[in-house]
Amino acid sequence: MQNRRQLSLVVITIFGIFGFYDKLFLFAPLSPKEDTAINDLKDVETLQEKNNIFKRQQQHPNISNINNYYQCELETPNPWDPTITKYLKPNIKKCETNFQNLTFLNVNGYISVNYNLAKVNTTCQWQCLIPGNKGADSYSSGPWIDILSEKPTCDVFKVRCLANKEKYYETLHVQIIPKPISPPNNSDQKIFNIHIFVIDSVSRSQGLRFLPKTIDFFQKEMKATHFPYFNKVGYNSYPNGNAFLYGKSVPRDNKNNNIPPIITKVLADNQTFENHYIGKILQQFGFPTLFNEDVHSIFPKASNFSTHTLAPLSQEIVKYKNFKNSHLFDDQCQTTLNFNLKMLSEFITKYSNAPKFSLNWNTFLSHDHLNHLSVADDVMLEFLRINQNEVNISLFFM
Repeated sequence: MQNRRQLSLVVITIFGIFGFYDKLFLFAPLSPKEDTAINDLKDVETLQEKNNIFKRQQQHPNISNINNYYQCELETPNPWDPTITKYLKPNIKKCETNFQNLTFLNVNGYISVNYNLAKVNTTCQWQCLIPGNKGADSYSSGPWIDILSEKPTCDVFKVRCLANKEKYYETLHVQIIPKPISPPNNSDQKIFNIHIFVIDSVSRSQGLRFLPKTIDFFQKEMKATHFPYFNKVGYNSYPNGNAFLYGKSVPRDNKNNNIPPIITKVLADNQTFENHYIGKILQQFGFPTLFNEDVHSIFPKASNFSTHTLAPLSQEIVKYKNFKNSHLFDDQCQTTLNFNLKMLSEFITKYSNAPKFSLNWNTFLSHDHLNHLSVADDVMLEFLRINQNEVNISLFFM
């Protein structure tokens, strides 16, 4: 089968379904309140006539004298509306790198130490951070192993260096250690990679403001498909993730009208996720899978069913203040998005000959800060250009 370019850009599904600055309740006017009643027979007859006109319009599109009351015009929001410009301050103070990495992974998978930067009598060790079987909240730490003895055999690990037995350096590293897989037999048809990349709490308008290069790359260079007016189905990440990851809607509270969906149980409980999570289904068909989330609490059980996960890193960031507020971000001038992209790049490289699925979900960058998304555009664009061949043969949703 001819290898066709398969690419989809869902800039309002993923950029937009979790947005809270440009919420578009586009379909609300079409749903009358439950307590609305038509008591007048004349009103009923008028409604029936208007309904007949609407049906005639569907049969004859050229009819123009349709009552405007029954037309639904979906407006395109202006990302630069004058009423919101005072809140937009994308020129964040330039970050200056103060942290110097003593350790890095070499091409053979061993940790190397830059002893030119190290203190006298320095010894360094690494420690595996191992995902647990009770969700992203559970993980264990392996023993400390001397760097010179062997290479790390886990995806997420911590490194520390000591001088005269006093710790003065600590950081986190990520990689992908491939696992044995049985890829699906694709002799009869082409099987594509599937990558979903979520940047949480970003509407389409916000994406146009702060990710113009990334969106332009998708639309012009990759000929991506944009789905306008593809609206969110719930108030926040849980119900929306519920819908597009395993096709389940979240029950609403029937006692009240016009309220956000209520989560009646944890979204990713073992039974539901195991049976319906798209990543789990594809894994059963032989796809290696990556659950690449920078916040440990959105889908607590999802990492249980993934070949690889970033979950231990997000737990470490939450657990240790020095990681969250110090050198992993400020001193190194990077965010969790850098770790997401590093993990995904490794995943793409290590499984280059296998169809694969990844769910990449970044929350830290934009969930609590309106303007921090501006730092992502160049980083995302660089990643996409480096991995353009992979994107070109994948179903890529963003």
